[in-house]
Amino acid sequence: MSILLSKIGSSPEQVSTTGLVDLMKSCIEGGASIGFMLPVDQEELKAYWEKVLAEASKGVRLILVARSLDGTLLGSAQLALETRKNGRHRAEVQKLMVSPEARNAGLGAQLMAALETEARERGVTLLFLDTSEGPAGAGRFYERLGYSYAGGIPGYALDPHGPASKNAIYYKTLDAKYQATSSKKDSPRIVTQAMEERHWEDVKTIYQEGIDTGHSTFQSTAPATWREFIAGKVEGCSLVAVDETDHVLGWAVLSPISGRCVYAGVSEVSVYIAKRARGQGVGKSLLAALIIAAESRGIWTLQSGTFPENAASIALQLRHGFRVVGTRERMGLMSHGPWAGRWRDVLMLERRSRSIGTS
Repeated sequence: MSILLSKIGSSPEQVSTTGLVDLMKSCIEGGASIGFMLPVDQEELKAYWEKVLAEASKGVRLILVARSLDGTLLGSAQLALETRKNGRHRAEVQKLMVSPEARNAGLGAQLMAALETEARERGVTLLFLDTSEGPAGAGRFYERLGYSYAGGIPGYALDPHGPASKNAIYYKTLDAKYQATSSKKDSPRIVTQAMEERHWEDVKTIYQEGIDTGHSTFQSTAPATWREFIAGKVEGCSLVAVDETDHVLGWAVLSPISGRCVYAGVSEVSVYIAKRARGQGVGKSLLAALIIAAESRGIWTLQSGTFPENAASIALQLRHGFRVVGTRERMGLMSHGPWAGRWRDVLMLERRSRSIGTS
């Protein structure tokens, strides 16, 4: 599914209140627990959107909307920003909505990843939300995105059909170093260059750091040797990012998806960033350079398989023209990390070149 994400903040774009009302109505009627009852009162929904759009215009609320290429509104999510001095590090995620016609295509995860990116850029280090613990809730979805369950209050709210249900409060901490390391003054000078065997020990260490998070790959250990690692990679599309002292900050490679000639222009992307260098623009530099290298070699499609919980990777790819094309459910059994022994979904993303293979 091709979608366009845009935000409504202190300078609201033109947005149809009617479209937002219709989206919310379809979600409520589809069983979503987002604070309204059945049967739907459209005037109540209209008043709600007028209120939150006014808050967005004052900069105290961010609204993300997702549209299809023809302009159809498919989903929305909000970030309520705290203005008091003792709480500016936190924000509440509210009203995640995906149209019933657009569900099961990864759009919810895409909206949450984009919302998390916006939070980081505002210096937010704690996100929280509440949902129903009943059948209308989305607890499992949020847990897959790395949110932790904090508790709930019995009989807290009525679900759309009337019965009172317990709420479920979730939270997620973001990288506290992001704000400190994202300024131009503190960020390292990043140079991307061809990966060579001399980089191997750094590359291997960074690979293992990513593996150890439990959210990068099903693989449990990095390859033992340079030759094992580099075998089968697309020639000229293995890159490293180094700092001014030539220390490796991250790496990116392309691997062919098939030996069949018809798929010669389709490759899989892998990007890994050193733990000490995350949040400093290294991934952005690597992926941008990798796209240029790929297109110079006639590659027309880049694809990746990403765990839905890896919000930073999803956001990085979306910013570089990738789109979510679907979810492969229970793709593999995890052998390590916090999900060890559990089946995991994989979000499929792809980027189609606008200049290669267009005719």
